[in-house]
Amino acid sequence: MRRAISLDPRNATARQWYGENLMLNGRIDEAIAEFERAAQIDPVSPVFPALHGLALAVAGEADAAVERVQHAASLDPLAPVAQYMLAGVYLYVGRAAEALPLLEAAMQTNDGVATVSGLLGYAYAVTGQPERALELLRSIDSTNVATGNAAAIARIYVGLRDLSAALDWLDRAADAHDPFFGSEPLASPLFDPLREDPRFAAIVRKANLDAAVLARPR
Repeated sequence: MRRAISLDPRNATARQWYGENLMLNGRIDEAIAEFERAAQIDPVSPVFPALHGLALAVAGEADAAVERVQHAASLDPLAPVAQYMLAGVYLYVGRAAEALPLLEAAMQTNDGVATVSGLLGYAYAVTGQPERALELLRSIDSTNVATGNAAAIARIYVGLRDLSAALDWLDRAADAHDPFFGSEPLASPLFDPLREDPRFAAIVRKANLDAAVLARPR
């Protein structure tokens, strides 16, 4: 990705993908810079400011994060990526109640999609609705772990504060090469309760991500 950027510094997509790799490895400040530059190069795409906002939320910059993703959603109100990332930002900055209607709407159009199910179950759990979280948990096919399901189950268990079960399912996700590890950053605040457990560092290493950064307590 660095080679691509050196050949064409105004390639917004190359900066996006490089920024995503940085974010997945916990290099958040560098990721923010790449997403910000991509948004400057292509100011009409909702993807770049949405990712910029997501990275800002991981960094704990709540107000700026919400502003950027709301801006992304305004660029294309029908773009599901912006609405989905806005829900993620609300979860990351501790505003789960505001994420709920967005995730419930996403479930209507993406019924059965593991990522949405996991985040919605997490949101139910942290907003005092454990019964609904458990109902969603039971609806996920736990026998098919290579399609995001294992990580979705892990997210819900994090929300329910069953950290041992969350680690069990993250470990299964890593064994199955779950695409989750290439999409949602383990650097996000959702996984802060797991960071001090040695099992979390082992899972991060198994996923070939930077354990020195991601397993460090925040």
